[in-house]
Amino acid sequence: MNPLINNTSIFRLCIALFWTILIISGCQKESYFIYDTGVAINHEIIRVADTAGNTRVLVNAEAGWNAEMVDSSQKWAKITSGSGNGSGQFFIEFDSNVGNLPRQTKIVVQGGDKKDTILFQQRGIPTTIAIKDTLLTGIAAGGKMKSGIVANIPFELMKVEIKYLNPGSIDWISDVNIENGNSLVFSVAKTNETVDRIAILKLSYLDALGTLNQDSIKIKQKPKAGNDSDFAEGKDMTYVKSMLPTGIITENIFLEGIIISEKGNANLATNLNTAPGTVSPHENEVTFYLQDVNNQAGGILFKTKTSADNIFDQNERVKIWLKGTKITKYSNPTRYVIEDVANEHILEKNEGDPVQPKEVYMKDLTDQDIYTWVKLKDVEMSIPNGYFSNMHEGYASRVSVYASSIRDINRNNMYMLINTAVPYRTSAKLPQGSGTITGILVHDDIPRFGGDIGKYSLRPLNREDINLAENRENGFTRVIAEWSGYKTGDANPMLPDIGLEYGAKMSHSSKSILSGPDFNGPSVTTGGGYSVSGWWNAGKGESWIFELSTTGLTKPMSMQLEGGVIVGGPRNYVLEWSEDQNAGSWNLIDEYTLQDYVRAGSGTLYTQVAGYKVVDFALPMELLNKPKVFIRARVKNNQAGTNTSDTGGTITSVASRLGHVSIKENK
Repeated sequence: MNPLINNTSIFRLCIALFWTILIISGCQKESYFIYDTGVAINHEIIRVADTAGNTRVLVNAEAGWNAEMVDSSQKWAKITSGSGNGSGQFFIEFDSNVGNLPRQTKIVVQGGDKKDTILFQQRGIPTTIAIKDTLLTGIAAGGKMKSGIVANIPFELMKVEIKYLNPGSIDWISDVNIENGNSLVFSVAKTNETVDRIAILKLSYLDALGTLNQDSIKIKQKPKAGNDSDFAEGKDMTYVKSMLPTGIITENIFLEGIIISEKGNANLATNLNTAPGTVSPHENEVTFYLQDVNNQAGGILFKTKTSADNIFDQNERVKIWLKGTKITKYSNPTRYVIEDVANEHILEKNEGDPVQPKEVYMKDLTDQDIYTWVKLKDVEMSIPNGYFSNMHEGYASRVSVYASSIRDINRNNMYMLINTAVPYRTSAKLPQGSGTITGILVHDDIPRFGGDIGKYSLRPLNREDINLAENRENGFTRVIAEWSGYKTGDANPMLPDIGLEYGAKMSHSSKSILSGPDFNGPSVTTGGGYSVSGWWNAGKGESWIFELSTTGLTKPMSMQLEGGVIVGGPRNYVLEWSEDQNAGSWNLIDEYTLQDYVRAGSGTLYTQVAGYKVVDFALPMELLNKPKVFIRARVKNNQAGTNTSDTGGTITSVASRLGHVSIKENK
């Protein structure tokens, strides 16, 4: 017998030598013994870090031996000094595997008639399989289904298993795949069953280190609805919109259209507060938008009975059975909502061609465009500071949506609605330039921003829909004057950041100036804005006053204000201009409101906002090319909010705040 094995003392010496060499070589370089008369492998697995390096393997043998890679095509690892006679060593050099999946190759060590295998493994990123949905419900007609997935494993390496739970009902799920790296897709065959059929789809992957990663999704397919749907008559969107009276639809009809929304998107609808500090995601989960197949009759907002019934993806062509659903017509603007759509109302659902948005300027929008896919041309953020959702994040959980002001080259404006569940709303600074924004045209009343925020608003579905240039130089406007940030310690903290060459100044008629918070970021910072108290004196309102010269300026100009008030502060304002602030003659530009900030306690009103409100104005051409122009934002009346009402009080000596003011001209 081999004395290395039979002689206990020699064996222990070898083990001690092994651990000594291992400690000396450090963490990256690991050493291993291989020993037997021919050759025997004590360590069947060698595992190294994901960084590049080398490791040494010690061989104990009495005769010749040789080490070589089993698969020579795997170039990430190679053997050096791979042979010897008697006790010796060889090295394994390996490349970096940072950012990749763990990997493995085999090394064979042969001595005499003895041959054994080493599994050489290199660590990598942890494997991930995470299917977004736990349940998908398909329609009786079958078709393609989709769920979001996060996976860093190529689909071809995954094991796909389908367990059918209905006896005798198998093979009705096919074509399982991952598309675009983030969508798990599969096809469901048409069913003739009278009951739900159910299956479990599981994806799994066993990585090179022996770690199993897996996730599954339950798939339910509903049986066909009653016989009525077989005899439903197809109607176009013009017919459906003309149905009278509105209410429950009793006609046996269906409507065909193109889906322009996508299930699971966080920016489909304004969610509702179930309590002052709680927002329910229900409205967003049940909302989808159907556009006319020929884009001639606009679109309709639909709501499903449950979130599980909302199974629609963008660009799908569908047929919706309308009998038993509820249709409602709204005015100013004219729009239509159909509710109570259940799974059995979905007669067909197939992939369609991508919907091309209608490219349009804001001024050319009509009620026919409501609930359709549009691309606004030549637009910019009205105030491109901060984030898409400029709020105090401590209060964001109380708020469903932030209304972000956008404007275009024709000096029209509207609000872009960004829900607080949208992932990118505070992920990057706002783009400074101009471009296009694509989204679903909607009409929403947002109490936190004054209720009626305009006839039309826009809901982009993804960050890529907001295609604006990053730099201010790549925009259609030039800043003439800008105030952005309170300059603590300056002799005149209200001087502009831009506009000194135009003699730009900012003042207040009561001369009572304080610093205030700035909400142009993901958290509140003090000292960032302008704050004034004492707004109603001797039966009249005080005002912010902005002064500048417009000499030589001949192109259309605009003004942007960002502000808010503490509860009890003035809500209603008049924007005016004059050539002489002491002459008493002021010309009306527009009127606007600011909102109360949310309260620190639990008694937040649904009319209070967790940040500033932005308003945008087209300035009259008459104020151009003047040696001196004054613009004032004057308090209109003594109305103010209270802790229980947004309009039920009168102004107290509390602050009104401006976070940013800018005056621009078109280039």
